Amino acid sequence: MEVELRWSVSYADAEGILARIHRAGDVQQAAFRARLKHLKRLGIPLESSPGRGAKIWYFEEQMWQWAIALELAEFGIDPGTVAEFIKENWSSDLLPNFKRAMKEYSAGKTDDLLLVLHPNLMQSGWAADKVALEPEWRRPSEGLKITRLLAERRTMIVNVSELCRQMGLAKVAVQSSRKPGGSVGNNS
Repeated sequence: MEVELRWSVSYADAEGILARIHRAGDVQQAAFRARLKHLKRLGIPLESSPGRGAKIWYFEEQMWQWAIALELAEFGIDPGTVAEFIKENWSSDLLPNFKRAMKEYSAGKTDDLLLVLHPNLMQSGWAADKVALEPEWRRPSEGLKITRLLAERRTMIVNVSELCRQMGLAKVAVQSSRKPGGSVGNNS
């Protein structure tokens, strides 16, 4: 199920796309930019250190990393915990499922892919068998299983399919509003 990563954007476009998804207008721009820079200091997106003065392009995969980090911030999870979660789970779990969501979106599939997280933020500090965020993947069509998940003491759900759709729409909006000669990512 290999899905090719298809595009990249400049920092300005990356910021614009993410700000649009999170409705961070001009008034919130400084605070939103500070949040992105803090995530960069924590290593999110992965492999994004340009060196001094070098222009960097952010690939689709890195945009997803920022997007999921910001979604988890909406739940009030500490950025350090979010960064650790992404670093530990990106290659083995998160990336394959983001690719799956994008492939299904491109194919017109409507049964969204949901990232279900069971937070153990306190317990992970003292219980060796607990991680701060335990991920699993579900779909709305699983009805009864979803209902059981909601019976857990603590459950967070992020609709990854919808996040991918919103990112695609935001990318088009940001890049179509750019002046000719502005930053240009790869096609798509």
